[in-house]
Amino acid sequence: MNYLLFTVGALIVLWIFNSLRSRAPLQTYRQRYDRAITELRQAPNDQQLKQEALRLGRAFYLQKAGKKVGREEQYSIEDLIKREVDQAIRGSQ
Repeated sequence: MNYLLFTVGALIVLWIFNSLRSRAPLQTYRQRYDRAITELRQAPNDQQLKQEALRLGRAFYLQKAGKKVGREEQYSIEDLIKREVDQAIRGSQ
């Protein structure tokens, strides 16, 4: 009985640890994407910043969506990122 409780407890701890660890990259991607959008608002004509924001947006949203993303979902993600980047550029002018 004690062995069973220990095993179940260990599995729960591992599950919690893995779920926390998998959230960290998503938060990092989000922070980097937000930072790129902020920098783009400050320099809206910088094409290099725009490309970096698009790249980081793709990384964030694809990580958020999961490993398998269908073609239609990928197109909608691209559209969302483009709207956010364009909005950042328009908002700064």
